[in-house]
Amino acid sequence: MEEFVNFKKLHNIVPLLMSILGIYVFSLGIVSVISGSKSMVNISFFELHFGGTASILIGLFMIWVGSGLRARTRVSWYIAICLILASLVSILVRVRGFGLIYFDGIGISANILMLSFLLKYRQEYIFPSTQVSHPKT
Repeated sequence: MEEFVNFKKLHNIVPLLMSILGIYVFSLGIVSVISGSKSMVNISFFELHFGGTASILIGLFMIWVGSGLRARTRVSWYIAICLILASLVSILVRVRGFGLIYFDGIGISANILMLSFLLKYRQEYIFPSTQVSHPKT
């Protein structure tokens, strides 16, 4: 019987999944800032805007890191892990008293799935980052 999913080549879609997760986190941050500022929930101004603004910035950086993951650089792997952990923290800060709990649950699940993919395929990210060097004269 033929395999439906080839797990040996699944690491090739990790950069695409990172970009898709970045778009999701970015859009969730925009929605939380727009709709959260209009609702009258008992949440502090700092927590609401920190979670939403952080999600917007983290989403943009996740989209950007997807290209580094395509190049399989080790530095992009470290940055992706840090961004996923930061995204989880921003969701947990924003989720207290916020009305979009179902979308935050999807975001937490997607972040944990992406984190597990990155940890599983960490041996694929072996190349050093590209450095700009001056030619010797």
